[in-house]
Amino acid sequence: MEISALYRLDLTLLPGSNKTVAGGDYETIILIPQFRSISRAVTASFSERALFHRRERLGVAIQEELAKKRFPRGE
Repeated sequence: MEISALYRLDLTLLPGSNKTVAGGDYETIILIPQFRSISRAVTASFSERALFHRRERLGVAIQEELAKKRFPRGE
């Protein structure tokens, strides 16, 4: 299965993170690992059939879990 995400960084939060994220590589260091982890957790609660027939609900569930996440560096 392949999942994509559209995102934008909140630039007002980046100055503090810039000191703790090597080279400002937020996507590789923060976004991708969190997105993969949450996607795995959410998809595990769906049956194989539901993954394809309830794609919209799957997307909403992943988005809801991402919204709950509070990142320690302000991301």
